[in-house]
Amino acid sequence: MLSTGEVREKIREIKKWAISNGIRSITINAGEFGTIHQMYGPGNPNRVKTVSDAMFDAMDKENDKIIQEPPSGSGPTFTVAYNLYIKGVPVKSE
Repeated sequence: MLSTGEVREKIREIKKWAISNGIRSITINAGEFGTIHQMYGPGNPNRVKTVSDAMFDAMDKENDKIIQEPPSGSGPTFTVAYNLYIKGVPVKSE
């Protein structure tokens, strides 16, 4: 089971991979992310809040955009578009 910090690290890895492949932006959905990383399902508590929190923490609030946010603030529909380049320069993924 991934912690919030581990989810943030996975998002950083995805961003670094995307930048190294010339991708200018990526969109991540909490439900899909959790499913891919087997965070949901039998024997696992619903970890969607962990994923949503990590996605929010990984945002550059000035350049990234929440595409969809459920009323509770977290949920499987929570979706963020991460802008990986600002004025043609790759964003540092700390």
